[in-house]
Amino acid sequence: MKYKAIIFDFDGVLNDTESIKFSIWKKVIGKPLSKQEYIKKYCGRSAEFIAAAYRKEINLKQSVEEIVAKNKEVSKIILLKDIRPIKRNIEFLKKCYKIENLKIGLASSQERSILVPSLKRLNIQKYFTRILAGHEIKRMKPAPDIYLAICKKLGVKPKEAIVIEDSQAGVESAAAAGIGLIVAIPREFTKLQDFSRSHIVIGMNIRAKKGQLKLSGVDKLLKML
Repeated sequence: MKYKAIIFDFDGVLNDTESIKFSIWKKVIGKPLSKQEYIKKYCGRSAEFIAAAYRKEINLKQSVEEIVAKNKEVSKIILLKDIRPIKRNIEFLKKCYKIENLKIGLASSQERSILVPSLKRLNIQKYFTRILAGHEIKRMKPAPDIYLAICKKLGVKPKEAIVIEDSQAGVESAAAAGIGLIVAIPREFTKLQDFSRSHIVIGMNIRAKKGQLKLSGVDKLLKML
């Protein structure tokens, strides 16, 4: 089928922020944290989820709300200063923009106060038909809310959309929403996660599961649009 919309995640798909986010959590928690544990358990999850997990694991005195608030404060300073474009995916976004009648959405767990200025810094805000930030919906990824909501904003059915994600939580969110084609592009901080619910995986060092299609590059998707 020809798809009517393509929806991008932001962190880890268009902006390489996951290593920065890990550094931010180390500052916020104020104690040594395991990079491997963060990659396996927390990368791609909401600040509330991560804060609650670390509070229990490390026995922190602060409330989850206090930890999240501190994370937001530090994130606004660091993430808006340190922009790391993922160039090949941004070039793919621009090619999608040239396809007639294809709607382009952005569904990010990031705060709008960080997301929109970051898009402006990358000079890519104009390519999106609709933008949805994480805290504008009730439940964060891996719940389906954000993808159901962005499809509604775009005026398409979930099965008529393609989603580009880099994390297990994002893939599971898209799958739960009934997205027609889910594409996983794992990176350093997510490559050990479970992408079995995606239809396509992209990356030379990623093994496809049974029933998945593996592509060497994101441009190969253009034939499906």
